[in-house]
Order: sequence, then structure tokens, then C-alpha cells
Amino acid sequence: MKTTKKFLLRRKLLIFPRFQLLLIGINLAIVALIGGVIWLSVRNTFAELEPVSGLSGMEVAFYQNYLDYQMSSFQSALLLALGAGSAFSVLVTLFVSHRLAGPLLRLRSFFRAIRDGADPVPELSFRDGDYCRDLPPLINDSIERLRSREERRKVS
Repeated sequence: MKTTKKFLLRRKLLIFPRFQLLLIGINLAIVALIGGVIWLSVRNTFAELEPVSGLSGMEVAFYQNYLDYQMSSFQSALLLALGAGSAFSVLVTLFVSHRLAGPLLRLRSFFRAIRDGADPVPELSFRDGDYCRDLPPLINDSIERLRSREERRKVS
């Protein structure tokens, strides 16, 4: 049972909610802002086309209906694109932030262990695919050198 729980916790993508949800929120706000700007721009363009219905060579009612249909079609397509784009954006942000949040959490627990006097100092490691994969060897080597210096001082 304990192994199953450990496996499920490792597969959890939301491991640092405050950080990850902030990134997702910012990302969704940017998508919504871009969608809003596009929608307003196109709505204004259609509004500017309404007064020229007499110049179109079409019947005015037909022209108005045509513009309404085109605006409705555009709004539907934009909502669909924003929905799909938002979902994709959330998934990508969640995946990428998971690979960044994992190392941050491991660093935090590693330095807490050192602060709390863990003996021996645990070795730091990141998962495959995590960002900053060059940090664990650097930190582990630095800790080892500090340990060696401390032992040499004790001997002298």
C-alpha cells in the first residue's frame, strides 16, 4: 500500500501549487487578454462595415444578415480556439512547471536537512527530465569539499 501511494505521489503534476497555479493563472490571463484584443478588433471592424451596406451592391437586409452571420461564425471560432489554446497552455505550463518545481522542492528539502543537522548529509539528486540537472553534482561536490576541509582542520 505504501509503495502504491509513493508511486501516485510521484505522478502528481501539481507538486508546488502556489508556484504552478500562479504560472497557469498568468498564462491564462495572457491568453484571455490576447483573445479579448482580437475579439474587440474584429468587432470594431464589423461595426465599421455596417454603415457601408448601401455601397456593397447587395440588399441592405441581406448585407446586415451576412455581417451578423460572419461575426457569429468568428465568435464561435474564436471561442473554440481560445478554449483549445487555454487547455493546451494549461497542460504545457503544468508539465514544464512540474519539471522546474521538482528541483526547487528537492533543493529546499536538501538544505533543510543540512540545516537540521542531518548526518551524513544526504546526496542531492534530480529526476530525469528535470531542469537544472547540472546543480546536484555541483552541490554534492561542493559539500564533499567542505567536508574534506573540515576534516583536515580537525586533524591539524
